[in-house]
Amino acid sequence: MNQLIEDFQNMTQEELVGLGMVVGMVALVCRLFKRKSKPVAPIDPLDYPLMQWVPGCWFTVRHLLANVLALGATGSAKTSGSGRQLMRAIVRLPTSGGLLLCSKPEDIDEIRAIFDRAGRLDDLIVVNADGELGFNYLDFAISLGADARDLTRWVMVPAETLRARESKGGGEMGDFWDRENERLIYNAVLVILLAKQRITISDIQQFIMTSLQNPQQVTSPEWQGCFHDKCMRAAFDAPKTPIQQHDFDIATAYLFREWPSMADKTKSSINTGVLGMLHCMNSGLARVLCSDKTNVSPAEMLRGRWIAINLRPRSTAIRGCSSIPCGSTPRRK
Repeated sequence: MNQLIEDFQNMTQEELVGLGMVVGMVALVCRLFKRKSKPVAPIDPLDYPLMQWVPGCWFTVRHLLANVLALGATGSAKTSGSGRQLMRAIVRLPTSGGLLLCSKPEDIDEIRAIFDRAGRLDDLIVVNADGELGFNYLDFAISLGADARDLTRWVMVPAETLRARESKGGGEMGDFWDRENERLIYNAVLVILLAKQRITISDIQQFIMTSLQNPQQVTSPEWQGCFHDKCMRAAFDAPKTPIQQHDFDIATAYLFREWPSMADKTKSSINTGVLGMLHCMNSGLARVLCSDKTNVSPAEMLRGRWIAINLRPRSTAIRGCSSIPCGSTPRRK
């Protein structure tokens, strides 16, 4: 030890500087190694930073999922200001997905530009009025396990929206017609679903239009073999749960006894109201978008893709389609 101290005292200034540098470098390497080997707690995905409103004020996924409200007068840049900034930040999150509603013709170009800058143009699905993309929401509901009661509501809500339901008379009579319209649609949906295992608005419309109008018609060769008759026979032969069998028996009694014997004015009013609702969803752009083929669905949003509806909100078809209960929300990632 004494020899080590003596050698240290005899070292020149240059040797001391070199020794100090070596010791310092060894200490730095040891510190860095210790820092890298220390386990780092993973960040909560909800605390992922999206952007800064102002320096030091971070806006995270957690804040986004707690809802965002932008207030301002018309023309105060709610969309082009804070809205655009939010959209850019959300789109930059690789796992994000959602629904975009274009209210102006120029919106889609801005949306495409934002996705292009984020390198996610392939994650953008644009639904236009050309009918190339469609979503048969009844098929989607069945895939989610919807029963006849659920499907009845999925039929009535969009159709009533398209039909501007608020223009109808209210009161007790309004409630009566609502209940009777729903009962006819429910019985039709139940039978068609048992017969075909899938259903379309066109099926419901055709089933009701070919229904029995009087008890004697059941033996008519012209009626036998029609769409209504074929569905009833197929539903009768289809395997059923006890609940389905009970409901099918009620539907059969309604369609073969109560409906044909109903007073003409009452039956005509129900028939006209229901077919009027179905016509809205089985014609024009609404049929192409919501009652025909399915090559896009809300499930895309759960896979990290975005669906842009490039149609004006004032469009009749969009008012109805926007009321469809999709039963799906963008993923929380």
